Amino acid sequence: MVSSEKGVSLDQAQEAAVSNSRLFEAGVSMMILDDPGQIGRVFDDYGAKLASVLTPLFADDAKACNKPDAVMFNGKPMALRDVFRSTLVNPLTSPASDQIGRKTTSGGSGEDWIHSQLSSPLMREQGGELKYADQKGGNDLLTKIKAASSFGTTVWQLLNDKIHGEKNGAALRDMLAPLGGSQSRDCVARFDEFKSRTRTERFDDAVSRMRSERPLQVDYQVDYSSAGDHGLGFGRVAVTAHDAKNQPALDELLGHKPAEGQRYANINGVPRQGAPIESDPGKLPTRPFTMSRAEVEKLPEAYAKLQFGDKGGFQELLKQHEFPHGTGVNRWQPYGTFATESNLRGLPSAGAQSGGTCDTLLALHTLSDEGIYNRPDIVEPATLGVAAFMNFGAYHTFAETIPIGMSVANDDDEYNPSSGTASAYGEALQKQGKLQDLPDYATAELTAPVHTNLQHDALYDRLANLVGQHAGAGIAGHVADLSEAHKSTLEALRSEHPELRETPQIQTTRLELGQIGQHV
Repeated sequence: MVSSEKGVSLDQAQEAAVSNSRLFEAGVSMMILDDPGQIGRVFDDYGAKLASVLTPLFADDAKACNKPDAVMFNGKPMALRDVFRSTLVNPLTSPASDQIGRKTTSGGSGEDWIHSQLSSPLMREQGGELKYADQKGGNDLLTKIKAASSFGTTVWQLLNDKIHGEKNGAALRDMLAPLGGSQSRDCVARFDEFKSRTRTERFDDAVSRMRSERPLQVDYQVDYSSAGDHGLGFGRVAVTAHDAKNQPALDELLGHKPAEGQRYANINGVPRQGAPIESDPGKLPTRPFTMSRAEVEKLPEAYAKLQFGDKGGFQELLKQHEFPHGTGVNRWQPYGTFATESNLRGLPSAGAQSGGTCDTLLALHTLSDEGIYNRPDIVEPATLGVAAFMNFGAYHTFAETIPIGMSVANDDDEYNPSSGTASAYGEALQKQGKLQDLPDYATAELTAPVHTNLQHDALYDRLANLVGQHAGAGIAGHVADLSEAHKSTLEALRSEHPELRETPQIQTTRLELGQIGQHV
């Protein structure tokens, strides 16, 4: 069996190939965070937009969206201000938070800190290049990306409510009014567009995205349930004690204090069985990215020889990026078709295709002057920033993030984790039951097995091209060195294990139940 609830099973050679890719992704992510160039400028622009709607939201009691029952959120009537305090401000400013990009200083208002972080520019022109402004750096970029992601997550939850979506949409329009453009008028239409083209039903298809949390290290039984039942996205989560008397202790462990506006603040940081990234007892892991300690201590020769200017070698660079945080790869065990094929192709997985990437792109789509589809100048650098953010926290890998952004930037296809992209026209015909009206050759093309080549093929070459276009000019040589280290290490593995040259594919055919028998 290749995959099960305990994850994807790999042999020693396959695991070595995946480890090689983990190191490459960590190296590129560090380069992006250290010298983001246009990536930082994009998040400066959208951070300022987000600040311009959050600041009056928190300050103005008279806004319609701040009535006590302005929205329904997680089954409760709430003021929109209180929703964003619980979903955006508290996770980034609570002392119990395990999030990357969080507030690390004591004292002061969390809302004031959020405003300062979002409205203060990261980047400045220096010698014809975009460089970090004084006293700004990678942690500040992580804050802006996390804030955008949290905003997008909240927009999704509010508008995806089948019963209260219209009511919630009215409150969002009021919140977005300070932007002064089409954002307020079009926010619901943009959400509908995003749901039909990017975060579609295919995205959360259980066969592709299956994942479960690693068991908690506790001395009582914890039952698994659907993450969606707890507002935790997708997968099987362990947040319910089998014996109700243990629930308060479990909530405390997970940082779940809903009465204080704090929801599962430490869910990525709690100790779990089989977690690959070790931490000191009672403390959060400090080393970022997806590698285990053994992978870092025994670097392949090509990586051990790398030098990154005055920052030193690969291990020194990792040391410079240490930050206490909860890691996604310690939490999740993905085992669906997407994770399985990624691993068999030598690409790592951490949490299946990334809902957080979708949330960040939805945030940009909501805040943008005219939307972001067919805007590669916005989406490509934003996607690189999100990919580095997700990899830093070990939440998601490049295969789980970058293709999502590319489908938005290209503006011609629906994102489909089973094939990379899928014809929106063919999908519409399929849903309407009109495939039988087409010629045989067209029907065969629309219903033929699809595979994930568009997700995985030449992913790292495409990534390197994007980094060269949008990140700081100073990292191009280092990214080229990382690419060469990855390729030479992989070639050495393939020489020793020729089976790694094979290209596995997992094929599926997707038809509506009512069409089975018509075209099979």
